[in-house]
Amino acid sequence: MSKQTIKKNYCYINDAMGWTDDAYKAEDYRVCNSGNKCMTRRCASATVKGLCYRDADGCSNRLYRDLLRIWSKDEILKLYIEDSTKFNLANYNGGRFSCDYIGPSRAWAHYVGIEDREIGEYLLYARTIGGHMIWPVHRIPTINTARAGGGSLFDRIDLTLYEIQGFYLGDVDKSSFSQPLWNVLHNDIEKSFLLSFSNNQYGEAVFKAFIDFWLLQDFVMDAEKEDYRIISLATSEENEKIPISENEAVFPGNISNIWWKDIVSGNISEKNKEILCDAYRKYANNLIKLILRRSEKITHKWEEQYKGANGHE
Repeated sequence: MSKQTIKKNYCYINDAMGWTDDAYKAEDYRVCNSGNKCMTRRCASATVKGLCYRDADGCSNRLYRDLLRIWSKDEILKLYIEDSTKFNLANYNGGRFSCDYIGPSRAWAHYVGIEDREIGEYLLYARTIGGHMIWPVHRIPTINTARAGGGSLFDRIDLTLYEIQGFYLGDVDKSSFSQPLWNVLHNDIEKSFLLSFSNNQYGEAVFKAFIDFWLLQDFVMDAEKEDYRIISLATSEENEKIPISENEAVFPGNISNIWWKDIVSGNISEKNKEILCDAYRKYANNLIKLILRRSEKITHKWEEQYKGANGHE
């Protein structure tokens, strides 16, 4: 049996764009002003090498195949590719799933003034396999859509995991950061997905099982010591992990009285924009480090699965 390699440093933008493995470079990325005038559905107002940018989670068959190799044989989800033209996964219980990018947001990085070259570098590292999750897909809102945007979590994966932890702990009456996401977590489809890791049980042990299943251990304080508090990627320092606090600002920077629409429109002072820019850069850099570690975990799991399937020691 020939080995099908999953590369920990492979950037799936290459496959989404139809390029060879190492064609995409950080300096290729450019924000454009095409907006709704662009006829390419997944352009998202950016170009790479002068071509309309295509998101890997919506345009990379290789990404879906690689995710399937890792999680198709487990006894919980039993995934298979439903239709390669629609970029959806399914299981034999009738569930449907899709891939979601968990890395730094291109849009919010741009809005706070981070340069195109730096955003392009985020994508180079965050669009590896560790920068993607699998969630249920159905009529919106979903986990994917509910955690996005200025009215929710600005796509922050650390706060998303914090809300999911609250679900498992049974905090059914409140949301710490996003009521839209909280509502979604308690609908029938998402609830069934989350409880599939626990035989319909709640509790801290089940949240740990969820984190371990998706190889997200680097996103908690110390999994080896059973400390599964979620790390704040906005406030943690290079040599100091800081857990999320319920008093933490949703948008990195902790500036009060700034509405998200003001960030988008640029209706903020230069001083505040500089603060937000530095804070988002810190969040993005912290996140990318964890994504790269997760990519290593995922590829290691694949190596172990391959050895086991082929009788290697």
